[in-house]
Amino acid sequence: MEPSRRRLRKHRKGPVAVADLVGASARRWRFQHLHRLEVLRGAWREAAGEFVARHVVPARLVRRTLRVVADDSSWVTEMAYLGPEILARLKEGLRGDWVDELKVVVGEPAEPLPPPPPVFELPPASPAQAREAAALAADVQEPQLRAAVERAALAWLRRRASAEPN
Repeated sequence: MEPSRRRLRKHRKGPVAVADLVGASARRWRFQHLHRLEVLRGAWREAAGEFVARHVVPARLVRRTLRVVADDSSWVTEMAYLGPEILARLKEGLRGDWVDELKVVVGEPAEPLPPPPPVFELPPASPAQAREAAALAADVQEPQLRAAVERAALAWLRRRASAEPN
C-alpha cells in the first residue's frame, strides 16, 4: 500500500462526509474549475441581467479569466462597457476572488443558460385565512414575533389553499 493511502486511513477515525471525499478527489483530479464554472453560470443571470444573459453566456474559466460567448459581434462592444460592472457584481455575489477578467468572444454557446424558474403567484388571502392566521399567532407575547408568525401562518394557509384541488 502506498504511504499516502496509509496516511489518509490513519487520520480517518469514523465516518467521513461524502462531500469531503468528493472535494478532495476534485482537487486531486483538478475538477474544481468545472465546479467554479457551474457556480459562475448560476450567478451570471443575476450579475449580468436577464437581457444580457440571453445574448452572452459563460463558456470557460481559465486561471480566473471568465470567457463568455456572445451571439453577435455588437455584444463584444457592449460588454466592453458593461464588463467591469458585471465583474464587480460577480465578485460581490460570489464572495471570493474567482474572476479577475472577462474575455468576450463571438460564437454559438455550447449550451445556453437554463430559463429562470417560473414565479409562483399565491392567491390573495381571504378574510377567513387572515382571521385563522391571527388566531394562530395570538398566543405570542412579543409584538414583532407575533407579526412574523402571523405572516408565516398566512403564507402557509395561502399555499395550502392553492395546492388543494377545487
